[in-house]
Amino acid sequence: MADDSVALLTGVPVRRGAMVFQAGPGDPLPRAGAGTAEAANKHGLIATLEGLAVVSDGKASVTSAEIHYGDIGMSQTLTGTGNVVVTGSIMRGAKVKANGSLVILGEVIMAQVEAMGSVVLRKGCMGASVTAGVNHHRYRLSLEQLQIVQASLQRLISIVEELKGHPSFRTLDLTKNLQPLLEVLAVRSFADFTVHVAEAVKRCQIHEYLAGNLTELTGLLRNRFTGFAFLTVTRDEVETALNLCGAAIQELESAGSADRDVFIVGGPAEDSVVKALGSVVLAGANLKRCRVEADKSVRVEGDVQGGTVRAGLSIAASRVTESAVLSVSGGGVIRVDGATSEVVAQVGHLTERLRAGAQATIIRQKGNALEVCPAGEVN
Repeated sequence: MADDSVALLTGVPVRRGAMVFQAGPGDPLPRAGAGTAEAANKHGLIATLEGLAVVSDGKASVTSAEIHYGDIGMSQTLTGTGNVVVTGSIMRGAKVKANGSLVILGEVIMAQVEAMGSVVLRKGCMGASVTAGVNHHRYRLSLEQLQIVQASLQRLISIVEELKGHPSFRTLDLTKNLQPLLEVLAVRSFADFTVHVAEAVKRCQIHEYLAGNLTELTGLLRNRFTGFAFLTVTRDEVETALNLCGAAIQELESAGSADRDVFIVGGPAEDSVVKALGSVVLAGANLKRCRVEADKSVRVEGDVQGGTVRAGLSIAASRVTESAVLSVSGGGVIRVDGATSEVVAQVGHLTERLRAGAQATIIRQKGNALEVCPAGEVN
């Protein structure tokens, strides 16, 4: 498991400069990993940044995060630009958003939490809305818009050269001569061009990864690519804008590939809506009357007590104790280790009902029908 994943699940919040590990007399120090350094007394490791500290495989590290100490009160809002850790609970009507991953050490009670990355609830949730990967659609829109800007800048290099070679360059009808560029941009003017970039920034809720490049790019376009200022634009300036745009696209693509899972540990999920663009895992926790949706997989190590669970690839439930609906896409697999109540199992458009008393069972599609067999007989 990656250091960041371990930190999200088990890490301890620390301030910058705090002791991460203190060695006893004669005890060896773990290796100093990211976010740590040897203490001045040589007997410990300190945090070089604020975040979640963990010692794993003989190495100490700190994953960067904004730490909010205490509860988020009723109807309050907290928005973080990167990873966010809340040491308390999220109370009724509150909203917490993170452009990175989000870790809640307390309970989430009738509140809304969402993150571009993963969400970890260490004491469960009740009546809550929990979403990992909430801004994926906006991320795609931003990426598409930046790619349009990039293509436009590439076209602009050749157009600027053509215009600069025209004998009556300063009296040209810019709108007419720049029509090929404007058609690529699908906008009416260079003012709209900068709006296009601004919209990319606005829609991209993970802009902390891109702020430097996009801020510089937007400023350059606004100051040099609008009105009469455009008449003196140089090829170097166009290439600078193109490089900034390329760097922003690269960072956005990297950020968009981050994990987007939900982990609920140490407490149940009750009467809640849980969604993830990755997977949902309830580690030793019960799932009570919830609606769960995951693009990849769902694993419930506790009891499923009613509700609906939908996944793209697979569902694994240790036990179903109240009637529930488990659904995966065609080609997916459902595993139920035991059921004391009826289970409606759906694979694609096919449905099978498991009666109360069913033992470890695998349900999967085979041809145009569902195959239901004991888990031990599956190859």
